[in-house]
Amino acid sequence: MSTVPPYERPDPGYRDPAAPPGWRGDRAPAPAGPPPVGAAPPGAWTQPPPGYADPNYPDPNYADPAYQQRPGWNGPGYRQPRVRRSGPGLATVAPALFASLIISIGVVVLFFGNLFIALGAPHGTPGRDRLLQFLAPADLATAAALVLAVGLVVLQRQLPGDAPVVGPRGGRVRTIALLAGGVAAFVALAALVRGIVLLTVPHQPGAVKLGDLIAELAVMAVAGAAAWWALRHRW
Repeated sequence: MSTVPPYERPDPGYRDPAAPPGWRGDRAPAPAGPPPVGAAPPGAWTQPPPGYADPNYPDPNYADPAYQQRPGWNGPGYRQPRVRRSGPGLATVAPALFASLIISIGVVVLFFGNLFIALGAPHGTPGRDRLLQFLAPADLATAAALVLAVGLVVLQRQLPGDAPVVGPRGGRVRTIALLAGGVAAFVALAALVRGIVLLTVPHQPGAVKLGDLIAELAVMAVAGAAAWWALRHRW
């Protein structure tokens, strides 16, 4: 005896008028004679008849007129359009970070310029003079500029809208800070080498040599502080 209440039992003769015969559980009239081999039993789930369109799913052959392909599209000689990257670029860099980057690049270019001047010196110029010409940008003004470059990055990190910096933007800030720190370390080393080389200049009084060495040591201290600030800071 069935345990399903009578009001939940389907009417044995009920059939959905909107569904074609044999679709979604409708019992098709049983054919006379034995069923063919491999045929589904009466009342089983069957495939929809040809031409039936389910209103819940769009037609796969529908083409939106707004997206019609142009003649010859994807034909011979067709090139896939280049996708423009939407990642961060120089246009989205904060002004403070951009200024710090320009200062670091400017110092590097300054050293390269003096390198070409040293290499282009007249024939017979001593190597010591060429080296001093190359290391000439290692002065207090350059060291102070690098302190400013590192300070601009730190100032940008202190802004409420910029902290904490994560993702691609955080990597960009770290790169600019490490660039300024690396250039500052190079300037500090150049000042030290310049001070040592100045001690070897002949025909110079001892007071002049001592003064040049003290001046280069001051440059090394300022540039070294900028490098330590950039390399030791938690970006």
